[in-house]
Amino acid sequence: MADTQEIKKDKSTEVLINGSVYRIGGADSAHIIEVASYLNDLIKRVQGIKGYGRLDTAQKELLINLNLTDEYFKARNSSEKYKSESEKLEKELYAVRHELVNVKLKLENAVNAQADAEKRCGEWENRCKELMETAEKPAAAKTASGKNASGKETRGKLDTAVKGNSAGTIF
Repeated sequence: MADTQEIKKDKSTEVLINGSVYRIGGADSAHIIEVASYLNDLIKRVQGIKGYGRLDTAQKELLINLNLTDEYFKARNSSEKYKSESEKLEKELYAVRHELVNVKLKLENAVNAQADAEKRCGEWENRCKELMETAEKPAAAKTASGKNASGKETRGKLDTAVKGNSAGTIF
């Protein structure tokens, strides 16, 4: 009687397996019922094998056990295959993430280089505007040496400055 009380404390579940009722202890009764149902389905499949009825009880049990073991090995092999594929995919994912980080860094560097180039371009535009304004001033203005400055001379200085910037210098 003490055994029955202990079983109840362990949350036992009654299941029907191959026509017999069994009380099986365990914390998860839904899982126990699922396992019993699977076993019943397997027994029905094995019972459908030609010649099953002529076997003695030990041979019937052996046939059921062989089928269970076969399904176990198939499931284990399948699990190992999926585990191997999963590990391969994880490595590929790591490589893709690594490449993504590299591309992001390259993009950031390109954006910074573009910003620097735009800044230099703006500086050049301002310098060109200054030189153009100087070139457009009246030709009658006297220089410090007393000579007349002409727009053609200033334009020539601008052209020379622009040609001299091929090395990327700002004057």
